[in-house]
Amino acid sequence: MWQIKKNLFESILIAAKSNYPNEFLALLGGKRNEKLLEELVVIPAVYGKDFSFLQSNLIPVDFSILGSVHSHPSYSFKASSEDLISFPRMGEVHLIIAQPFNDSSFALYDSKGHVLQTKII
Repeated sequence: MWQIKKNLFESILIAAKSNYPNEFLALLGGKRNEKLLEELVVIPAVYGKDFSFLQSNLIPVDFSILGSVHSHPSYSFKASSEDLISFPRMGEVHLIIAQPFNDSSFALYDSKGHVLQTKII
């Protein structure tokens, strides 16, 4: 089971709400061996109503970056076909949060799009 630090989750909520109705996109850092997500890595990105993308040339070489997080302005946190294409290129875990942007409107996926069990700690 993957664990998400509460302060990280709260930062994700703030970012998603602040960018609404546009998507929000950032990277997730943590400890792979502990299955722990604890850091939001924000780099320059373009946010739009139905899309977002990172300037990949600005992603630091940092082995604690484990994946991505992005918001869906809709009420669905199901991974889209575009999400499933991008997941393998962006790490091993990917969080999607949707409206109403709370602790029951998100899912964590592996790079193949399978839902992972999570716990906010």
